[in-house]
Amino acid sequence: MSQRVSCFLAGWRTGLSRPVRILEAGSALNYLGYGIVLPFEIIYLHQKLGFSTSTAGLILAATIGTSAIVTPPTGAQTSRCGRN
Repeated sequence: MSQRVSCFLAGWRTGLSRPVRILEAGSALNYLGYGIVLPFEIIYLHQKLGFSTSTAGLILAATIGTSAIVTPPTGAQTSRCGRN
């Protein structure tokens, strides 16, 4: 099994270092988690907290929009500052 997986992954040569590939894989897994959780967030907001579905959708859109706006500058600032 391990040889099969390594052969499969060998076809995806990106030229990136191992830590960067691990970081990218973690990001992909994170987005997969968002895709699984967020539809249920609308249901939770509607059924458990009593928001209308349109309000729940707006809350979700605000959350995703804020993330989309804040993430690029935060990443750039993190790159400038380094690990310190």
